[in-house]
Amino acid sequence: MMMTCLGHGQPATLPHGINGNTGWKNGDNSNTGETLRSSAVMTLERTTDCGAPLQLLLDQNRMLQVNLARSFWRGIGDIKEALVPNHINNLNMNTSTFYIEGDKNLLLEDDNFFEDMTSLYRKQAVLFQRSCEQIRDVYRVDITPNTDIDEVSPFGEVSKEDGEELYCDVLFCLIHMIGCDSKKINQFQLVEHLRKAFQIEPKRHLELYNQVSAKPNPSVKLSLGIIEAKDLVSKDISGTNNPYCTFYVSSSKESPQSTSCKPQTLNPVWNETFTMDVANKDQNESLHIDVWNFDPGDGIVDQLKRVGEVKDSRSLKLLISNTVAPQSGDKLIGHIEIQLATLPACGTNKWWTLYKMDGKVKKERGEIHLIQHLFTREDQLTEHTRLLKVLLSHELIKRNCAAYTWRDNFSKETLQILAQHAIQSRMSRVDTALTRLLVYCQMHLVLPLDCRVFIPILEKLRKPVLANQIPDQMVKEFHETSEKLVGHFTTFIRKHRLYIGNNGPKYKTQLEAILKGLHILHTLNWRTRNDIVLQVEDALLASVREWFNFVIDRIPTREKSQNGRMANLTRMTHLLMADIEEGRAQYQAMFWENLNIDYVEIAYREFDQNLTLITKAVIDKACDEMKPILFKEEEKDNVLKSSLTVGTQLFELYLALQQFYTLGFSVIKKGNSQEKDDEEKDDFTVFHSWFIRAVAKWLDIALYKAMVRIVKAVGLDDLKPVDDLSSHTSSAVDLRTVLNQIKTFWLQLSWPDVETSYVFISRIMDDVCKAIIFYAEKMCAKAEEQKMVSGTGVQLLHCSAEQCLAINNIDYVMTYINPFVCDLGIESILTKLEQQNGGLVADACRKTIRTLMKNSIENVENQILTILEDVGSKMAPTIERFLFEGQVHCSTTTDRRALLQYLDENLVFLKARLVPANFERVLSLMWAVSAKSLSDIVHKSIEKKKPAQFFVSLYETFKVLLNFFYGEKIPQDRSLLSTKHLLELFASDSDSLINNFYKQRLSDQRSIPVGSFPLGSINIRIQFLRSHLRVQVLNCRHLKPVGPLNRSNSGDLGNQNPNKRLYRNSRLNKSSHNLRSVDSKMDFMSDKYFSLRLSVREARQLAHRTANNGMCSPYVTVKLVPGTDGQPQFSKVSTKCQPRTLFPLFDETFDMLVPETINTDNSFLLFSVKDKGPLGDRLLLGEALVPLSDISQCDQDCVLTDLDQIQLPLTRPGVNVVDILTAIETRRSNLNKESRRWLINQRQKLLI
Repeated sequence: MMMTCLGHGQPATLPHGINGNTGWKNGDNSNTGETLRSSAVMTLERTTDCGAPLQLLLDQNRMLQVNLARSFWRGIGDIKEALVPNHINNLNMNTSTFYIEGDKNLLLEDDNFFEDMTSLYRKQAVLFQRSCEQIRDVYRVDITPNTDIDEVSPFGEVSKEDGEELYCDVLFCLIHMIGCDSKKINQFQLVEHLRKAFQIEPKRHLELYNQVSAKPNPSVKLSLGIIEAKDLVSKDISGTNNPYCTFYVSSSKESPQSTSCKPQTLNPVWNETFTMDVANKDQNESLHIDVWNFDPGDGIVDQLKRVGEVKDSRSLKLLISNTVAPQSGDKLIGHIEIQLATLPACGTNKWWTLYKMDGKVKKERGEIHLIQHLFTREDQLTEHTRLLKVLLSHELIKRNCAAYTWRDNFSKETLQILAQHAIQSRMSRVDTALTRLLVYCQMHLVLPLDCRVFIPILEKLRKPVLANQIPDQMVKEFHETSEKLVGHFTTFIRKHRLYIGNNGPKYKTQLEAILKGLHILHTLNWRTRNDIVLQVEDALLASVREWFNFVIDRIPTREKSQNGRMANLTRMTHLLMADIEEGRAQYQAMFWENLNIDYVEIAYREFDQNLTLITKAVIDKACDEMKPILFKEEEKDNVLKSSLTVGTQLFELYLALQQFYTLGFSVIKKGNSQEKDDEEKDDFTVFHSWFIRAVAKWLDIALYKAMVRIVKAVGLDDLKPVDDLSSHTSSAVDLRTVLNQIKTFWLQLSWPDVETSYVFISRIMDDVCKAIIFYAEKMCAKAEEQKMVSGTGVQLLHCSAEQCLAINNIDYVMTYINPFVCDLGIESILTKLEQQNGGLVADACRKTIRTLMKNSIENVENQILTILEDVGSKMAPTIERFLFEGQVHCSTTTDRRALLQYLDENLVFLKARLVPANFERVLSLMWAVSAKSLSDIVHKSIEKKKPAQFFVSLYETFKVLLNFFYGEKIPQDRSLLSTKHLLELFASDSDSLINNFYKQRLSDQRSIPVGSFPLGSINIRIQFLRSHLRVQVLNCRHLKPVGPLNRSNSGDLGNQNPNKRLYRNSRLNKSSHNLRSVDSKMDFMSDKYFSLRLSVREARQLAHRTANNGMCSPYVTVKLVPGTDGQPQFSKVSTKCQPRTLFPLFDETFDMLVPETINTDNSFLLFSVKDKGPLGDRLLLGEALVPLSDISQCDQDCVLTDLDQIQLPLTRPGVNVVDILTAIETRRSNLNKESRRWLINQRQKLLI
């Protein structure tokens, strides 16, 4: 995004003396910045209207301009010392040198790349801190003179033709001062002060004084303002009054005046002003005021009607007196008499107490608020303005005031003269404030006053201006004066850096006062909306542009190379950041509180816009100079040096720009910015897009240097632990250091764009995986080489100590992958990606990252397993020999001990040299070898139909091995549990196996969720008496007919997996042990026979389904299983067949005898639901089991309908019983006829 300056729709104009070209002053660029010209010094030449003393004052202030111009050149010298260090190699942290030069020999060593990249981050902090410390010195450059002066000076009042007329007029006021306090004023001092101010010669002064004294005395008038009254005594029955006032002066009792009447109130508000002539200045002249209650003159009848209005005893008394002795006319509430001789010159504005005589007692009757003052004439605003100009000029000359120093500190004589003139002219506070604003503003344009002088004046004028109370003849002049004042203020704002740089405390106070004054003017209704704010913002923009061009023009160019350009850009960026920080600390609060102007945002946006114009081309060229790098061990890295130098300098520039934009985004208000619609992009700025190619090159360099360091680290590794407490060598530490430096580089990069961050992290992970795998290969080769060189001694497991250390090194590095990826911040990036692009994209990226991490860890771990597999392959024959020979000879405890001793002696060597994780891998490997050998023996024994005692002995050996490797914590490994399960089964007898078969069926039945009936259900009632069972079969629900048997492409039935597993179990075991070819032929014949049986069965079922047409003819058989004495069951009972239905209703009851010797804990009731077909086939629809132990025994018979129904889900034999049937199959020769038939039936059930 291109940062713009608040978007006012105005062209970006540069101030006078600043070139519009912002080209970079280096190398091949031809657009160079024009030298910043100093502003012209304003000349204040004496006009015909100016007096000699005032001209002398202006000449003295001209020296101030010369001194300020000199400070410009002194400031240039300071900048050159700051920006061009003379002794780069001898830098002192305490000097004022701006830039720290890097050591030119820093990059000569191959392994210093990461140190350079990571140290730059710390270096940036030092550079920025120094820039902030020197920015104030850089500001001390130049202060331009003030704004243009009008052709007519405001100081020419004395020499005008009507100057003596004004002097006589003011002199007349001083001779005839009014007010009781005028006697305390030294009239002579005032007259002498006035003479000096008007520059009147004493002789001429006497002539004028005599002329003025001969004039008649002025006629004095009284201005009386009756504002309000409060707490008046009630004179009416209702408890209120209808008050009004009458008043007169003692010299004119015959012509009193009155106010309006305010009905029904004890606290009237009049706000009425009157003017009365005072006949003379007699000391006895007084003002008399009466407050009356207006009486409408009601008769007796009307008075009696007002009884309901009586509220208290006083009202009742008034009602009785008015009824008995009615009085006509208004009633006096109270009065007051004020001696006019006691009025001060400034008048009074106070509350007076009303009194009334009650006999000889003077009682209070309330209070009245009066404003009163004396005056002699009116409409003297123009004359007062001229007088103020003369007196102000005299004060400035007398005090020899410098610019921005005078703050309304008039002398006592001047204040008394102005006060008498304003009072006698009947000027209000608004009038005096307005005249001061006009005069001060004109004076400010010539000799700047302390800007704080305008604040109280503008505050006084705020309310009158908003209320349109300014005299009409002054409105236009007020507007023009305010516009001139705003122009001067904005000029100061434009040059505020230079002012405050030369005298911070003084001019910072002035800036704050200027902003407060602009705030007041901004709130006035006469202004154009946001006009002042726009002017201030334009002034700030001009100030920022001037400063930016100044920085460009003053930063020296030390070299014309690409690196020099990037170094200059870095230095300039730090200066701009320092200026923003200075603005935030000094000015941000003032501008925001007064005008809601974000100073820092304006500066940042303008800097951003101009910085963008000169930066991108430099970065693009630098990226072009960085060539792709591929690692090859046989090549030298001389070609890398140029790319490495450019890459390091480019990274320094990136950090500087990153700090600049981070600073900008920390102060910018997004709610008001143009990027509000782009907030979801996580502040991805344009400058980051410039560095995308650079990041790829940086990662190339990082991978290259990592590979180089790996080669050197492995070459220097002596394959000895780094210390006594460690199990890894120096090369592993070196590699983790490289990875940490890559991580530090990425964190310093702090890439803001989510999508490209994800791409870069994926690239980093891929590079890290390559580096670790490369290291693992190097370590394996190094360990194998050391093993070949170290000697010919035969080691226990054919594993050397060097190989153990190599394994530990690889594991040490591999364990760092997960924290490394987490430290890269991948989770936060994925979270932002989900917020930006949705959950599906984030989940896909998260899955990719996990896959990449998993593959990386697996690839590294495979290097460890490569060594361990070599160890396992060499020890596997020995372990298998111990196991097989021991079982052939029916090994005892002594025989097992030999195997354990062999394992223990071989593991001691590895445990002493491997870390726990790698030793666990060795244990797992040895267990896998032992378990595989044991599994092979088990399957061979099953095939050879070994007796149960053989499996019992083998099971004991298995438990000993399991305890040896794992102790009490047996892992939940599938192959381990499968082997254990097989041994437990084949070590059991036939009866136990059959019992386990039914228990497994019951477990499968109970695993079905409650309320779910995939094959249907059966409802029954059962009563268990002492010697028999009474079973009632009620109905079946939701039966599922047997579906078609789908064959696969190979010809096998798709749902025959359990049966095929059972049938082919022995064949698979035979092939794993290389049995004779005759067995393979027998397997082939068995497969063909099995396929033929399936085809016949499929044909019969097809006929069955065709006849039933989606229905079935179910019936239920009930039997007690298992039987005793080798019998699989007791006698069974069967219900009637219900034709063509899926919801058969049986409602049949059976009594079944229960043998006394039966074990109820291992006996079950088996309910089998079958479908009877037209060919006599009985297809199993499902079975349900009820343990006898779950049925409560009853001592006496009861009605079955009183018992609760039991709903059981129907199931069929599944894969969980295949191993049990296989174990029973191995004992087939020892089974009786009924048990063999039972086994065949169970196998057939698996086909359904």
